[in-house]
Amino acid sequence: MAELMPELVAGMCVLSDPQLSPDGRWVVYVVAPMGKQGEHPQSALWLVPVDGSEAPRQFTNGVSEDCRPRWSPDGTQIAFLSDRARRGTAQLYAIPLAGGEARPLTLPGNERPVCTFAWSPDGGHIAFTSADEPDTEDKRRAKERDDADVFGERRQVARMRVWEAVSGEVRTVHAPTRHIAELAWSPHSDALACISWEAPGIEYSERGIVCERIALAGGPPQTVCLFAGTATALMWAGAGDALLFIATVSDNLQGSWAVWSVPATGGQPRRLVLGEDSCARDLFQSPGTPRAAVAIASGLNTVLAWLEPASGALEPFYHASQSDGPADITGWSVLREADDATTLVAVRGSGTQPWEMWGGRFQLQRRYPTLRKLSAHQ
Repeated sequence: MAELMPELVAGMCVLSDPQLSPDGRWVVYVVAPMGKQGEHPQSALWLVPVDGSEAPRQFTNGVSEDCRPRWSPDGTQIAFLSDRARRGTAQLYAIPLAGGEARPLTLPGNERPVCTFAWSPDGGHIAFTSADEPDTEDKRRAKERDDADVFGERRQVARMRVWEAVSGEVRTVHAPTRHIAELAWSPHSDALACISWEAPGIEYSERGIVCERIALAGGPPQTVCLFAGTATALMWAGAGDALLFIATVSDNLQGSWAVWSVPATGGQPRRLVLGEDSCARDLFQSPGTPRAAVAIASGLNTVLAWLEPASGALEPFYHASQSDGPADITGWSVLREADDATTLVAVRGSGTQPWEMWGGRFQLQRRYPTLRKLSAHQ
């Protein structure tokens, strides 16, 4: 590697958010320049086959901030967020895997951004969160530049909305006075779970969260649990009888992080695994398997493991430093296949190796599998 100079660092790229296609053949990821970008951030989606048979290709033009790619369950298109129509205000778009122009799924002229979203497992809907569009008072204040910020007033809390694939219509399914920070679809696409806290801003999550379940068909939400601290990475476990999330062991952000479980019908959350000498970093539901995958911070390394939702049993399948030499991973995506093979992609690097996309397919019986380098952006 060349001597590390400021010019070299400024010319590097930041790779993030790799997402495997449902068939395990492709990975889409985000590339953003590390150096000064001007007034507005820019990033693009890139695509590369996991077997390394083709070089990576840029999938969106990158003149705006394109991010958070997510595959449709049938693998024919990719939904993502982009502020291409209104700088700094991300809306929801979809682009076919075959290529072509991305089409907006939410109104490009909306003044409130889409915060987060998720495809339903059957592909018929996309749930997302966004604040309400400006009302008459908001528009008056903007016109008159009346921008005084009074604590606790006119908070732009995110509501839960659903885009329907057949009609293209968007409807609001849950509009609490609290801010919805996380959402997750049930395995049968008939309900959603969400985590909300008092108001936008991570500091409000420390005051406690509410986890609720909402039927797609409508009706009042059901409270699943209350939790004293913050929580993230919400997902349904197995056949949908439980919810999993990552939260601190204590009721503040300075504690270690563990995987927690709560019955989907409601109950008291219990710590399932981790949070003692190792921390849970991320939680991922691989399609087609009842097990979840969890990233574990173990010392200065990252270990990936399959997680049994009922018992909390862990089955490690990748150890970053022991699999590919001294290195670590950031973003990752994994697929458990019918023949018990695992397909894994990850952004991997170290203090002496630039961060690039790596991937591979291997049997779980193989100890410390190695990955293939798929990109050369640096």
